[in-house]
Amino acid sequence: MTVQSDTLLVNRPGWKAWLKKRWEPFAAVPMLGWLFGALIAVGLEILIGTPLARLLGLSKVPVLFGFTIVLKEPLLIPSVILYVLLIYILPIGLITRLTTRLANRLAARLLDVSMVASVFVHLALLYATLHLWSSISDYRVLMVRLTLVAVMLTLSLNVVNGYMGEFSCSHPGFMALGAYAASVFTIVLFVQDNRFGAPLLPPALGPFAFPLILILSGAISAAGALLVAIPSFRTRGDYLAIISLAFMFIVKSLFENLEVVGGARGLGGQPHWASLPIVFIWTILCIWTINNFVRSTLGKALNAVRDGELA
Repeated sequence: MTVQSDTLLVNRPGWKAWLKKRWEPFAAVPMLGWLFGALIAVGLEILIGTPLARLLGLSKVPVLFGFTIVLKEPLLIPSVILYVLLIYILPIGLITRLTTRLANRLAARLLDVSMVASVFVHLALLYATLHLWSSISDYRVLMVRLTLVAVMLTLSLNVVNGYMGEFSCSHPGFMALGAYAASVFTIVLFVQDNRFGAPLLPPALGPFAFPLILILSGAISAAGALLVAIPSFRTRGDYLAIISLAFMFIVKSLFENLEVVGGARGLGGQPHWASLPIVFIWTILCIWTINNFVRSTLGKALNAVRDGELA
């Protein structure tokens, strides 16, 4: 006797169909609506987050949506899930559903005004959400800043590995060159340090010179990239990966053995000028620059190299 289980499996509604059905009411919500809902949810957390967390048996507001709490105390998983549900999921879902028509009208009106105005409003809402969400905890500020830095690094890596189709492992080395260069310039010019002595310029000028220091450090990273590019012009595939990997380890060993920059302990004493607004602005500039580059003639040439090396 043969059991016809295939028909039962086909007729049985799967979890994908269930998710699709639940998502249908939110399919028409524009990005503006989601950002507005997230902003309201963050404001709600600022107002009632602490008392709600204590009511649910949590010692404080879950910093990263409760992941750190769950890892330390698994018994608090129900409390964390309920907190995230009441503070984030339900408010965002309710607000986006109630304001779908209004958000679509506003989004269309912004596009009628100009694309620049639409982008500016979306970025303003995004920054306001990140700023308020991270204001609850210094750890959140750190995580948002590091996440934005990782976004810039990932996008730059995607230019070579994604658009050009070449596997390169040297990006950590380039990033280290720029980071150490920016740190040394900052400390030597504007910080009283036991290793480098008195600052060469008034510390009050530091925040204004910081963007120039970042640009100069980027140029130093580009010079390091040129050192890798010259001997690897005629290589591809595994050979390019080996050369770039060797460069990364050379840079790593170099800084670990240079006591003038702290050696294996690393270099400290940098002023905290990379605040959340500064990192956010640089991330937007990075996204804008890379987007324009990949759409340019040279960027299209990278795609051609990926599709055919003879290009």
